Amino acid sequence: SDILLQDLMNHVTGPDRPYETLQVPLRRILEKVLTTFSDFTKIVAMANFMPLLDLFRGTEQADIARRVLEAFVKTPNTTNDPVVISTVSGLAKILHNSIDALSLEDDRRETSRLIKGFFSRIDFGTDFEKHLNFYVECRAAFLRLEPVKYSLIVGSIDLANRTLRYVSNAGAQRHSKKTIAFVKACLAFAHITIPSLDNVLDRMQLFLLAGQLSLMNQLLAQADTFFKAAIMQIKEVPTHVEDGIGGRMVPTGLPLMNILVKFCGVL
Repeated sequence: SDILLQDLMNHVTGPDRPYETLQVPLRRILEKVLTTFSDFTKIVAMANFMPLLDLFRGTEQADIARRVLEAFVKTPNTTNDPVVISTVSGLAKILHNSIDALSLEDDRRETSRLIKGFFSRIDFGTDFEKHLNFYVECRAAFLRLEPVKYSLIVGSIDLANRTLRYVSNAGAQRHSKKTIAFVKACLAFAHITIPSLDNVLDRMQLFLLAGQLSLMNQLLAQADTFFKAAIMQIKEVPTHVEDGIGGRMVPTGLPLMNILVKFCGVL
């Protein structure tokens, strides 16, 4: 297959750039490649796969990024292959950057779903530090989509929780200096990122969640900081917010009450 792609590249590249008038046929060829191979690692390993992606321009480029991401998200296995991660991350950035203030809500929702799906397919095993570094890079790359930022914050809190479980399963009575420092780094990621969310109720919930995890790790100062931050959000809660689906305005009274009841239970 790579030989065939090489032959294709020889025909469509050149001084006259014939690929510019062959965007639709090239897209069909790429779709065929994506449906032929079930192992995404083998696709990326093809010497001519990335050069083929580089031939697409304009709206076709974003559409191709969407199709490749869709194929990757459907793969049954997770990966920590740096080449695959770099390739898919680059495509996710293309798709993310195609979103602007004029983009339809459906497009924003679909793009968010695909990027979050990309996150879910990455797993570094017990190398939690590498996973947190991955989240840090993604936070810098994907700033425009609220659900994506929310997913990264939840992921960082989950990393701290997985670290606690790892320490407990190892039979240790308490954290080592290394593991407690890592948990603090995860919580710092959350503390820095949560204020960037537009939805104040989401901010409250995540501050509360991070505070609970701080308590579980005996980090009382961090828990105090998160709980105070959650309390400070109360005065910011509007009477109504958009539901995020049809643009309808829904009252915030009931969800706010539920958060506060949970908060009181934690305290």
